[in-house]
Amino acid sequence: MKKLLLLFVSIGMIASIAYANTLKQDEIFQALNGQSTGRSVDQTREAPSYTFSAAPVGLMTSYYDYMIGGFHNQPLRVIPDTAGGGYFLTYHGQRSAMGPRRVFYAYIDSSGGVSAFREITATNTAEGFPALAIDPVSGKPLYAWQKNIDVDPELEVQFTSDAFTLRSIMLNIGCRL
Repeated sequence: MKKLLLLFVSIGMIASIAYANTLKQDEIFQALNGQSTGRSVDQTREAPSYTFSAAPVGLMTSYYDYMIGGFHNQPLRVIPDTAGGGYFLTYHGQRSAMGPRRVFYAYIDSSGGVSAFREITATNTAEGFPALAIDPVSGKPLYAWQKNIDVDPELEVQFTSDAFTLRSIMLNIGCRL
């Protein structure tokens, strides 16, 4: 039985080698020189023109690059008009080259101006991948992020709610209510 199986496998290999197409040397050089017969991109096309409703604003100098949002979350949420309007944003960044990566929030008022942005917590430990939700009734933000708080290497999920109400942010930046 083994001899019969080996005979069929050998015949199959010989047949595949005999009927295989070999790649010609000039086809390789054409592909390397960009002379392929495939679809090419037109090099004379113009970039689309963009318009912004508000000028882009830098939030901070980050040595980690801005990383907005978490794994399965939208990093920008609308605050209901009944709670003052505007937007909350969450991201992580690194303020100094040797500092830890931290989780930040930003409040964007209804006119598009960034009124407040800072770290969510006061602890100076590595954090990342924040998530954001807004309570639809009160307009208060709910934040969750990853952080290692014990001795094992796995990250734990941290959560804060009602820490940064619109009223407290406006008072912190000196606005009159």
